[in-house]
Amino acid sequence: MPEGIRTLDAIRVPVRDRRQAEAFFGAVFGWDFDPVADIADLAGGTADVAGGTGDLAGGTAAVARQAGSADDLAPSAELVFTTRDPGPVLCLSGSDPQADAERLALLGGRVRVAAATVTGTDPEGTLLHLSGQPGTTVPRAAGAGTALRGTTPSSRAGGPRGVLGVIFVYVRDLDGAADFYHEFCGWSFTAVGRDRDILFAEVGPPLGLRPAAKKPDGQTGAVGFYVTVRAPAPVAADILTRGGQAGPPQGAGAFTIRPCRDDQGTAFGLWSD
Repeated sequence: MPEGIRTLDAIRVPVRDRRQAEAFFGAVFGWDFDPVADIADLAGGTADVAGGTGDLAGGTAAVARQAGSADDLAPSAELVFTTRDPGPVLCLSGSDPQADAERLALLGGRVRVAAATVTGTDPEGTLLHLSGQPGTTVPRAAGAGTALRGTTPSSRAGGPRGVLGVIFVYVRDLDGAADFYHEFCGWSFTAVGRDRDILFAEVGPPLGLRPAAKKPDGQTGAVGFYVTVRAPAPVAADILTRGGQAGPPQGAGAFTIRPCRDDQGTAFGLWSD
């Protein structure tokens, strides 16, 4: 049986050039960015996060400030761009590192424990990071200020026009993945879609499990993210203007999605009602 319910606090997305990613997503969606500590540094236990010593102040990762939208889109998780993570990482609320590690290993995941954090994978290899203190999954580096998720307005005129909306994890064993996340995180899934092959859970942002065969072409890693927007057509046009790619709209039940890429080839999507 699951023990408590975890929240999905953030996803970390590896990019080749973080500054370029910041410029692209900042221009398209009106996001500002704060520097944050890298998971690689936290797992090594080599520095004090609050003090910003060692590599933590090196600026190798940044979190998007998405709040303050004129369209009243409310972000429910943070999006972090990093040049150091080996693949997309799901950042989850934790409790006790030792208990989290034992539970993860018992359910078939791989585990590494350091200080107040646990890093590891689910049984299929999707990277996980758990903070020992709920609400601090994405610690700020020195000089990043005290902005918290959902409270910091963008400095750009009109505020952001999109927020991190939906996250997909593409898996080989749909039922097995649902069982793992139910047991480890306490999440309950509902089947949706024409073929009932999408399992959704409300875990902060909606998180969907989909068969690996449905993963968008060219997406690296098992985790994909969609930005929720009110008006997808002008956003898609802006993506194209700035050197990205925006595919045609596709139906997804009551929603519409557009597969996209930024100007570095990082895959993401637009999600709208």
